[in-house]
Amino acid sequence: MPTDSEKAEIRQSTIDFLDAAQSMSRKQLRCVHCGSSMLAFDAHFLLYESGRQWKIPVPFCPACDQEDVKVLASALQYPLTS
Repeated sequence: MPTDSEKAEIRQSTIDFLDAAQSMSRKQLRCVHCGSSMLAFDAHFLLYESGRQWKIPVPFCPACDQEDVKVLASALQYPLTS
Protein backbone atom coordinates (compact mmCIF):
# COMPACT_ATOMS: atom_id res chain seq x y z
CA MET A 1 0.00 0.00 0.00
CA PRO A 2 1.47 3.39 -0.93
CA THR A 3 2.35 5.82 1.84
CA ASP A 4 0.76 9.26 2.03
CA SER A 5 3.91 10.86 0.58
CA GLU A 6 3.92 8.35 -2.29
CA LYS A 7 0.24 9.12 -2.96
CA ALA A 8 1.01 12.85 -3.00
CA GLU A 9 3.90 12.25 -5.41
CA ILE A 10 1.71 10.18 -7.75
CA ARG A 11 -1.01 12.83 -7.62
CA GLN A 12 1.46 15.62 -8.44
CA SER A 13 3.03 13.59 -11.23
CA THR A 14 -0.43 13.06 -12.72
CA ILE A 15 -1.19 16.79 -12.54
CA ASP A 16 2.19 17.65 -14.10
CA PHE A 17 1.60 15.14 -16.93
CA LEU A 18 -1.91 16.42 -17.70
CA ASP A 19 -0.77 20.07 -17.54
CA ALA A 20 2.05 19.30 -20.00
CA ALA A 21 -0.23 17.31 -22.34
CA GLN A 22 -2.80 20.11 -22.40
CA SER A 23 -0.22 22.76 -23.21
CA MET A 24 1.42 20.81 -26.06
CA SER A 25 1.42 22.48 -29.44
CA ARG A 26 -1.63 21.72 -31.53
CA LYS A 27 0.19 22.11 -34.81
CA GLN A 28 -0.90 20.13 -37.83
CA LEU A 29 0.49 16.62 -37.52
CA ARG A 30 0.98 14.03 -40.24
CA CYS A 31 0.78 10.27 -39.81
CA VAL A 32 4.23 8.70 -39.80
CA HIS A 33 2.86 5.65 -41.66
CA CYS A 34 0.80 7.14 -44.50
CA GLY A 35 1.32 10.91 -44.37
CA SER A 36 -2.37 11.74 -43.84
CA SER A 37 -3.31 14.76 -41.76
CA MET A 38 -4.05 13.69 -38.21
CA LEU A 39 -7.39 14.41 -36.55
CA ALA A 40 -8.10 14.36 -32.83
CA PHE A 41 -10.71 13.43 -30.27
CA ASP A 42 -10.90 15.76 -27.29
CA ALA A 43 -10.39 13.67 -24.17
CA HIS A 44 -11.66 15.16 -20.92
CA PHE A 45 -9.91 14.36 -17.66
CA LEU A 46 -11.03 15.19 -14.12
CA LEU A 47 -8.87 14.55 -11.08
CA TYR A 48 -11.19 13.31 -8.36
CA GLU A 49 -11.64 15.69 -5.40
CA SER A 50 -9.27 18.29 -6.84
CA GLY A 51 -11.58 20.36 -9.01
CA ARG A 52 -8.93 20.20 -11.75
CA GLN A 53 -10.05 19.45 -15.31
CA TRP A 54 -8.18 19.07 -18.59
CA LYS A 55 -9.21 18.82 -22.22
CA ILE A 56 -6.49 17.07 -24.20
CA PRO A 57 -6.58 16.30 -27.92
CA VAL A 58 -5.80 12.65 -28.67
CA PRO A 59 -4.55 12.45 -32.25
CA PHE A 60 -5.43 9.67 -34.65
CA CYS A 61 -4.96 8.95 -38.33
CA PRO A 62 -8.31 8.79 -40.18
CA ALA A 63 -6.76 6.40 -42.71
CA CYS A 64 -4.67 4.03 -40.58
CA ASP A 65 -6.86 4.06 -37.46
CA GLN A 66 -10.21 3.95 -39.26
CA GLU A 67 -11.53 0.72 -37.68
CA ASP A 68 -10.39 1.65 -34.16
CA VAL A 69 -12.00 5.08 -34.51
CA LYS A 70 -15.31 3.54 -35.63
CA VAL A 71 -15.33 1.23 -32.61
CA LEU A 72 -14.46 4.07 -30.22
CA ALA A 73 -17.00 6.45 -31.76
CA SER A 74 -19.69 3.78 -31.53
CA ALA A 75 -18.88 3.00 -27.90
CA LEU A 76 -18.95 6.69 -26.99
CA GLN A 77 -21.95 7.40 -29.22
CA TYR A 78 -19.81 10.07 -30.89
CA PRO A 79 -21.05 11.07 -34.34
CA LEU A 80 -18.38 10.73 -37.03
CA THR A 81 -18.47 13.11 -39.96
CA SER A 82 -16.69 12.42 -43.21
